[in-house]
Amino acid sequence: MKNLIITLASLFLTVSVSFSQQMSLQTTKIDPSCNGYNNGEIIIDITGGVEPYTINGLQINGTQFIATNLSGGQYVFDVTDSNLSSSVATLTLTDPQPLVIQILKTDVTTFGGNNGSADVTILNGTATYNWTGNGSGIIPNQEDQFLLTAGIYNIEITAIDGCVYNKRIIIDQPSASGFPSSYNPNTQGFQQNTISNN
Repeated sequence: MKNLIITLASLFLTVSVSFSQQMSLQTTKIDPSCNGYNNGEIIIDITGGVEPYTINGLQINGTQFIATNLSGGQYVFDVTDSNLSSSVATLTLTDPQPLVIQILKTDVTTFGGNNGSADVTILNGTATYNWTGNGSGIIPNQEDQFLLTAGIYNIEITAIDGCVYNKRIIIDQPSASGFPSSYNPNTQGFQQNTISNN
């Protein structure tokens, strides 16, 4: 009787099981540089989960999402991976406080005169000034103006943080007739009597 010897070579069965980490979000925000500007930014870095990722319905490449040109306000980002796991990031961008600017203007009192004025007051900061206009009498870098003729004047106000504010002032004057420019004798209760030849 012959002995049957069976030699089993080493048999290796390799099973690879992949477990994805739970998805997490790291966020960075950059607030707008000036009040009313839209240069804010939000950056979302994604770890864990399974690529590709979708943010608010938009599929992205890689693990980083950058939203730019943002103004102040609240933003919500719903991040979903390919396994339909999701995470939500809510961030608020904050506008800097604006300058509080008050401008008191005085119109010219006589036609062709130059006693118009503009008194500028900033209640919560300091700034520099640049005046332009189609009238005359302005001193370009002076805060207040006192010898203005009738016209349209623009003032560019730059705060110490570099934020720029633009204001427009219209200086009026009486009409050449001496009546207010809005006065029309035919519409101010004046009625001409008709003359009859009877």
